[in-house]
Amino acid sequence: MSSLSAGKHTVKVNFTDGSAETTLTVAQKDTKDTGKTDVGKKSASKSAKTGDNSNLIAWFILLAASVCIVGSLRVIRRQRRR
Repeated sequence: MSSLSAGKHTVKVNFTDGSAETTLTVAQKDTKDTGKTDVGKKSASKSAKTGDNSNLIAWFILLAASVCIVGSLRVIRRQRRR
């Protein structure tokens, strides 16, 4: 579709039991120039915006707490075996 020029185009599709025909109108591409460029614009952050808005510190705290709990359970299990 991107290779069609602006104007009206007729499309005909043939089937084993008949055919279908329709007319498409392709509008001319709007080429407005706003005069604005992003060349001199600096972003506030140097990291790429990935859409991930999770709090990384909270995940590290959860990881540390999990490691402490698993470590404590191993120590308790070793003491009970003695």
